[in-house]
Amino acid sequence: MHVFLNINITLYINTCCMLLPCYDVVMSASYLPVIAVSRCLLGDKVRYDGSHEFNEYISNYIADAFKIIPFCPECLAGMPVPRPPIRLVEKEDGAVAAITQNKSRIDIADSLETTARYFIQKHRSLGGIIFKSKSPSCGVRTTKLFNSQGEILTYSATGLFAQTISARLPHLPIEDDACLKDKKRFLDLLIRISAYSELLNRSRQHHESQFCPPQCYNKIINRYFHDMNINKDIGGNNHFIMETYAAYLMPALSHALLRHESMLEQLLPETYNKLINLIEKL
Repeated sequence: MHVFLNINITLYINTCCMLLPCYDVVMSASYLPVIAVSRCLLGDKVRYDGSHEFNEYISNYIADAFKIIPFCPECLAGMPVPRPPIRLVEKEDGAVAAITQNKSRIDIADSLETTARYFIQKHRSLGGIIFKSKSPSCGVRTTKLFNSQGEILTYSATGLFAQTISARLPHLPIEDDACLKDKKRFLDLLIRISAYSELLNRSRQHHESQFCPPQCYNKIINRYFHDMNINKDIGGNNHFIMETYAAYLMPALSHALLRHESMLEQLLPETYNKLINLIEKL
């Protein structure tokens, strides 16, 4: 991570620290972070066999604190319900195909990838995504990957729709519903989604002036990246600056939750306490 970006964000952050007062980022009724959620988790019967994977917690509690955008990659790609199941298959050249498990054995990888690019182009306010685990389109490190002989290569591949979005927006917080089994991991996701949404919101509000993040985020980044030595000034349009800033903030938030949780409680009291109350209902 330290060599990933060749930008002097330390100077930028410290300048913002001097200019801005410290305040919490508050999730209010007037502005809710946006999460895309797999439709089957919301109870829609869109799985390949016409079933759903309804998750009561997401529907009853997450929907109160976040604005939800439901989606199903296969349906967006024009596939019917029911439909043949799909299997991820690694080809000889290393590329991954998404093969329908019927007589025609069609590779729909290109359709899923195109649909993913269209989805993030259409929904520019996305703060994060909760996918369906183990899905060939949606799983996040929980999907089976086969070789051409039908042997399982790994159980921890990522679905092609999720993979395409992650490649295009590498700092966008994403997980699948498997993370709900671990309260700490799910809290980490929700904190990052709230932060990423706030950065997006601010980058748009300041589209004619330089993007300035809250000082509370600057302090968290400085705690994690205090030893960085990067040699160029940050520059570019607000979206580029926001994504650059997110590249540091996202791992810094995860690190803070793991090692210095009290710092989050101190710097983000309203957001932290609201999300803690949400997690306790799991």
